[in-house]
Amino acid sequence: MQEKVQKLNADYDKLENEQLRFENERQKLFDELKKSQHRLEEEVNLRLFFENKLNQLHAVNNHAESNAKLLYEQRTTLISEISQLKKANLEIIQENVDYKKVKEHLEDKFTAVSQEAQILKEVSGNQSSTIGGLRTTLDLKQKVNDEVCKKLDEAKQEILVKDQEEVRMKMSVTNSTSFVESLKQLHAE
Repeated sequence: MQEKVQKLNADYDKLENEQLRFENERQKLFDELKKSQHRLEEEVNLRLFFENKLNQLHAVNNHAESNAKLLYEQRTTLISEISQLKKANLEIIQENVDYKKVKEHLEDKFTAVSQEAQILKEVSGNQSSTIGGLRTTLDLKQKVNDEVCKKLDEAKQEILVKDQEEVRMKMSVTNSTSFVESLKQLHAE
């Protein structure tokens, strides 16, 4: 019977050792599972972090692209406006040249009428018999002279207005050109 007890004790020790080995293996597996779960959580968090950063970069890129498109459209519009302003400026310059020619023509006429009036005054002083006729001629010449002076003043006023418009147009073209240059610099950055 003692042999049986010893055998049972030996079997019991064997089973206890096996149970301890199984318990140790289970604990190792449990520790490995915890490590795997922890690594998985870290990997998931890292992926979420990178995904968040990627989404932020996409948002910044989309914003930059929309700003670039808007700036390009503004640049195109400004270039078109500058072209139109340059055309208008050239037209105003041409009108200014035309008005100056009209002014010179009117000044020449004024000079001629003044000379004729001076000649008539001299002739009227010498010929007292034709004073009445000369006065009528002189009055007519004076009216023509007054009319020429009036047209000359109108032409001078128009030239002044055109000169002011030309200066405004040049300033507008300069401002628009500066703005386009600043947009180019912003776009280049």
